[in-house]
Amino acid sequence: MDLIINENKEYLIPSSESINIIVKKNITATLIEKNNDNRDIKISLEPNSNINYLSIDLANNSNKEITMSKDSNLNMVISNFNGGNKYLKVNLDDENANLDIKSIIMMKNDLDKETIEVYHNAKNTSSKIENYITSNNAKVNIDVIGKIKKDMSNSNCVQKSRGIILSNNSTIKVMPVLLIDEFDVSANHGCAIGKIDEEGLYYLMSRGISKKDAEMLIIKGFLSPILNSLSNESMKDELIKLQDSKL
Repeated sequence: MDLIINENKEYLIPSSESINIIVKKNITATLIEKNNDNRDIKISLEPNSNINYLSIDLANNSNKEITMSKDSNLNMVISNFNGGNKYLKVNLDDENANLDIKSIIMMKNDLDKETIEVYHNAKNTSSKIENYITSNNAKVNIDVIGKIKKDMSNSNCVQKSRGIILSNNSTIKVMPVLLIDEFDVSANHGCAIGKIDEEGLYYLMSRGISKKDAEMLIIKGFLSPILNSLSNESMKDELIKLQDSKL
C-alpha cells in the first residue's frame, strides 16, 4: 500500500506487509511506527522535506529502505526489542541530504542480527549513527556500513556504538565499516562494549540501593540521551516499559 505524506502533521504508519511512503517536498512531519509483524517499508523523501521517524519494532524480521533527495532531513529514533533480522538501508541521493539515526537495541534471551547501511551518493551529504545496545542472556550482532563514493566531496559520515553486557552468557558484536573512495570528506567510527561499571554499581549499593535497582538506574542513565530527545510522551512511556522488561 502507499502512504502519501503531504501535510505538516503526525502520521501513524498503518499495518501492512509492504508499504511505500512518499514524503512530498517542503513537508515537515512525524512518522510513528509500532510494528509487531514482519514487513518491508520503503520511504522516499522529496526535496526540502523534514521527517522525524519514531519506531518501536517488536517484529522478528523487518526491512527498511529510504531514499533522500536534495535538502531533505531525516531524524530517526528506532528501537528493537525482539530478536531476528533487521535491515535498514539509506541512500543520500542529492546534495545537503542529512541523516541522524539513534537506535536502542535491547535483547533478552534472543538472537539478533542488525544491519544498517548508508550510501553517500552525492556531495555535501551527512550521516550520523548512534547505537545503544544491551544484551541480557542474548547474542547481538550489528553491522554498520557507511559508503562515500568517489567525487562525493564535503560529505560527513559518523558511527558510534555503545553496548552493555548484562550476563555471562551475553555477547555484543559490532562491525563498523567505512568504505571511503574520496579524500575530501570526514569519516570516523567509535565502539565501546563492556559490563556495567563496578565502581558505579558499588557506589549506588553503598547508598542502600539493591543491586537490581542499581543496575536499572545505570541502564536508564545509559539510554537517557535517546529518551530525553523524544517529545512524544506516549512513545517515551512505551519505550521505558519495554526497557524495564529487558533488564
